[in-house]
Amino acid sequence: MEQLLLRSGVTYRPEDSPVLFMLGFANITTGTSGESTSTVNENRIYQEALINQKVLQRVHLIHRFRYEQRW
Repeated sequence: MEQLLLRSGVTYRPEDSPVLFMLGFANITTGTSGESTSTVNENRIYQEALINQKVLQRVHLIHRFRYEQRW
């Protein structure tokens, strides 16, 4: 296994708003390539904002801003 990333969170969308807010937790386990079985475990909490935008009635864009705290 080289990397396993598990991410979960709760979302909130204000009424009549194109913005979606998320608060979550991630656990990342990273292994080393080759025969070694050693791994490094990392935990993070994060905040995210997703902003939907419509351009020219046909193109939909999503802007994602994520702020992570790593330890």
